[in-house]
Amino acid sequence: MPLCFLGWSELTVGISNGVVLLAGFTLFRFFDIVKPLGISRLQRWPAGWGAVVDDLAAALATCGVLHLGHALWLVR
Repeated sequence: MPLCFLGWSELTVGISNGVVLLAGFTLFRFFDIVKPLGISRLQRWPAGWGAVVDDLAAALATCGVLHLGHALWLVR
C-alpha cells in the first residue's frame, strides 16, 4: 500500500490529503480485486511470490493512475 503514494508531495499539490488517500485506497482495491493489465497472470507465480508480485503491480498501477490523474487535474 505505501508504494501507491510514491511522490506524495507532488500528489498533494492543489488537492487535499484526504482525497488523495481515498483515491489511492480505492484504486488499489480495484486493481487488487479486478487484476486488469495482466496483473492476474502475475498471481500464478509459484511459492507465494504471485501474491506478493500482484500486490506490487497493483500498487504501482495505482501510483501511475494517481500521478496521471493529478497531472490532468492540474491542466484543467
